[in-house]
Amino acid sequence: MQHTQLQTTGIVRRAGLQDAPQLAELFRPVYPNSSHPFQRLSDIEDFLSDLRNFEVVVEREQKIVAGAAMTYCAWNDSYELGRAITHPDHQGHGLAALLVQEAVRQVCARDLGSVFFGFPRVRRIADICFSLQPQFVPVGHDGGRNVANGKREVHLIIYAIPRHAGFVHVAPDSAVGNSSFRERLYRTMGLTTVSGAYPDAPFIGALHSKCRRHAGFVYDGGPSSANNAIEITGYDESATDPAALCQALQSFIAEFRDARHFTVTLLADKVELIQRLLDLGFVVAAYLPAWYAEREHRFDCVQLTRASYTEAATVQGFDNTLTAVSAELDRIYSRA
Repeated sequence: MQHTQLQTTGIVRRAGLQDAPQLAELFRPVYPNSSHPFQRLSDIEDFLSDLRNFEVVVEREQKIVAGAAMTYCAWNDSYELGRAITHPDHQGHGLAALLVQEAVRQVCARDLGSVFFGFPRVRRIADICFSLQPQFVPVGHDGGRNVANGKREVHLIIYAIPRHAGFVHVAPDSAVGNSSFRERLYRTMGLTTVSGAYPDAPFIGALHSKCRRHAGFVYDGGPSSANNAIEITGYDESATDPAALCQALQSFIAEFRDARHFTVTLLADKVELIQRLLDLGFVVAAYLPAWYAEREHRFDCVQLTRASYTEAATVQGFDNTLTAVSAELDRIYSRA
């Protein structure tokens, strides 16, 4: 396995399956009682067994002291940047910045992925991502979906388009909502656009073995999950009428009254449905350019959340960024 020896840093290399126990020991004390995806040794083993995933680590004296990852999402050919961690004894020496950029570089060097995204939970990691190549930009937040150390947190949603991406980007008509924010995102990300019809699917997302089905909805999570959250990732019924869809969703939410957070993702041209969801208490949480893939074409999406938790979710240092992007998102589908 290739690695690089840096005199002041240690060995920087891609992790393999044999490193799973050390990574588990690194994550366990930092993320107890949380919704973090690396909760068990088996989670890390499953991650490292998929060669499309990249975990880059720093090793000192044969011990892993820091890591960061790019996780492949097959359903829309995207990569999630995250899982950054540094042992407390080795923090403050720039390891996170080095590893995050190296994880992105390794994916880009292989021309993998059409879209990159991430969910930084602290300002330091967000600032590192804003200076990466390709540059990540804030496109929204998760509405306090995740739990870390027993406390609910708001995570930013950040986004980048790699230079090697070769898709055709179909943007919604300029008359769809307030287009100024998304057009700024296009410029920053270097996205060009073409006109075209959007697919009919109302709710979209990853469909995998852990998804469940109820009343026509495909969903992930549930009231018994670590964060009491549900993400709707599909709809099996043929109905596309916005009023009927919202009525069905309202009934679905009522049946899962113990869930504290709901996430839905829609194609960005579904204005009437989005506005009806706003009337149900959802808020626009993120705008995701070129998120949905259909053959060589990619289409913009908008993510909405509805939260009913009583405790205030923690924001770790990026309050100004969160306020600014939330104000932009509020205007996109405003009826005013």
